[in-house]
Amino acid sequence: MKSDDRRRSVRRFEDFRFLIGRGRYVDDFTLPGQVHAHVLRSPHAHAVIERIETAEAHNASGVLGVFTESDLQSDGIGPLPCIAQVRTVDPMIVPPRYALARGRVRHVGDPVALIVAETGDQARDAAERIAVEYRPLDTVVDAAAALLPGAPSIWDEAPGNLCFRFQRGDETATRAAFAGAVHIVEIELVNNRLVPTPIEPRAAIGSYDAGAGLFDLLLTGQAVHSIRNQLAEAVFRLPAERIQLAGPMSAAGSA
Repeated sequence: MKSDDRRRSVRRFEDFRFLIGRGRYVDDFTLPGQVHAHVLRSPHAHAVIERIETAEAHNASGVLGVFTESDLQSDGIGPLPCIAQVRTVDPMIVPPRYALARGRVRHVGDPVALIVAETGDQARDAAERIAVEYRPLDTVVDAAAALLPGAPSIWDEAPGNLCFRFQRGDETATRAAFAGAVHIVEIELVNNRLVPTPIEPRAAIGSYDAGAGLFDLLLTGQAVHSIRNQLAEAVFRLPAERIQLAGPMSAAGSA
């Protein structure tokens, strides 16, 4: 490949269908027997879950199932893996992240329960019937403050709220350069949080073929092979060939 070819812009081919209203999204798909799920989320930034009462939600109209972390635990569902690879000074601490909060919530919006019903409205209505008793804990929202002595501990696995320490370069040469410098200028940089803005929110449709023993997942995401391996190896602990993943366009063909 010539160097000019590497610098040449690649013409996008996916935009036109969205501009003329022919894009395909997860909500455009309806599978036979499709039902809907709703996630009940924590209103607290940090709290102990003292009690979850789901009886009224179970008895609500159209409800097919109400699940909490105890159901995941009894079914042997594993935590969501961390795929970040950071070359740290000491081993990086990775606390277990379960799909539903286990014993404690650690941010506003932390998933607490999952309701499955015949319609989305029924699932949302049932979620309002779940009674969750929280015991609020102290919070910390600033990264620097989280490392100060006495700061609220968010994860027991990470004492002092330190996940990892990153270091690069020649420390001896750097110290020598500072020691011999005529002037030293300091600056504190705060990186803003970066959030992607997809055209549609995260969404998925899952189905199970009992005869073939296959799970099929249609989702809005990238790197479907990586996601399949994460689900197979860490979460469901199944052979990867039993899980099939696709995005809306690859599942539907061109539109």
